[in-house]
Amino acid sequence: MIMNITLSEIVNVEQNISDILEVKVTNLPVWALFRQTFLRVIYRQVINFTQDINTSLSLPLCLLNYAMRSYMHNISAKFDHKEYEILFRCSDFEKLYITRGNRSFHKGVGYFQLYNEEIGIRSLQLLTPFKSYHWVKDKYAQSTIIEPLYLKIYGRICTSRKNLKIAKDFVHMLNEAYANHLGIRLEAYIINMLTKRLAIILSSVDTKSSYYNKLFDRFPNIKMAIAEELCYGGDQAIFCSIANERRIHTVEYQHGMITAGHTAYVHSNKLCKYNIYKQTLPEYFLGYGEWWGQQIQIPSRFISIGYPHRTEVLKALKGNIRNCEIKDILVLGQTNDTVEEWLESCAELADALGSQYRIVFRPHPAFLSKAKKIYQDNKKYSKVYFEYAMDLYQALLLAEVVVSESSTGLFEAIGIAKKVFVKKSRNAHFSLPNTIFETFGSVQDLIYKICSPNCGLISRQEITAYWAECCKENYLKFISEILDE
Repeated sequence: MIMNITLSEIVNVEQNISDILEVKVTNLPVWALFRQTFLRVIYRQVINFTQDINTSLSLPLCLLNYAMRSYMHNISAKFDHKEYEILFRCSDFEKLYITRGNRSFHKGVGYFQLYNEEIGIRSLQLLTPFKSYHWVKDKYAQSTIIEPLYLKIYGRICTSRKNLKIAKDFVHMLNEAYANHLGIRLEAYIINMLTKRLAIILSSVDTKSSYYNKLFDRFPNIKMAIAEELCYGGDQAIFCSIANERRIHTVEYQHGMITAGHTAYVHSNKLCKYNIYKQTLPEYFLGYGEWWGQQIQIPSRFISIGYPHRTEVLKALKGNIRNCEIKDILVLGQTNDTVEEWLESCAELADALGSQYRIVFRPHPAFLSKAKKIYQDNKKYSKVYFEYAMDLYQALLLAEVVVSESSTGLFEAIGIAKKVFVKKSRNAHFSLPNTIFETFGSVQDLIYKICSPNCGLISRQEITAYWAECCKENYLKFISEILDE
């Protein structure tokens, strides 16, 4: 029964809770701060995944090194405070950097900054620490600020009783609503973790609001804030709300797969009519192509511009990829829960098709360490190639077949790989409700379809629906129109 619940049904519940926007902290709806955290828990209940709510007070040793380096960076950096018109807020995750001119170039926002410079617009990068706390050296962007780590840990060490009480009552209200409407009642230990997590979020609101207000005061000529994951709530809701209040244009750039099954990008129409809720979401959304905008439900204006990293990398790699007699079957991992399952499938594929294809497993960057350990600890995966170092597009250009469950890489393979397959699963059923790809139920089914000439083929004629052309021109047109208003 649970497997048949869709995101639209889950979202319908939020518009039936009459008081959902009435509970506020510092004039911000608690639901806007907590929505993504809570709905991800519901989603993981639906697909029967392990819950992963982080409320731990323990901090990794690498955080100290990152804290000291980022502090020294911030106090030594020199800025012309009146010169910057655009602020980019993005994750300081090491896997988002590529090498450009022997320096670390952020592939999420780096191209946008280069385009800005071509028309004389100066921009500033605000980096948010990623949970791995890996220090990226020799950054390409010259004007960067790193969000101080006290913003990450303040709520954990200064959780107030008042916020614990608000969190407890709010989580109880949500649990009752989802139990009554969908029959999903959360277990006591999950409710306890959610209560702690929400209390941590609420206890950091004032501190984060103060930081962002001071940041915008420090750079008074910022007219536009472009960021990843602005629809995710939490810190992003605080940042977005403050920028919107200051009449700074807020823009989210697409950073991965967004579908009708993504909890952050499907909001109820009823809530999106309330200004207090819309204020926590971006004014504009810059998407890869028109198809993506048709999948989501947010109050932001969707602008199709393309994906600059895809455009630039494919242009640079054209003609430079070696011709191989044996092509790859590239299997893209997605979550910690399914690493072993995918490696087992890869081993079966290698036994059956190893003479015709090279079987390559590429884990999701966020779950690399666990996947690498499982792979190295088990000799039965010796026929499987484990790849994580090269750029995804390099890997795709070597592949004839791409296989996954729920990955942006499935769409990135369009126009590059010959065949694309999606595994039937609870996760895929939820995350890709309108899948355009050929599906398979078992490894034997996949083997049969790989060997069938007409299975899994993707039309190259529809590439621009997913990946708009002329990315640079589209972006600069958007920037010029908005900044000249």
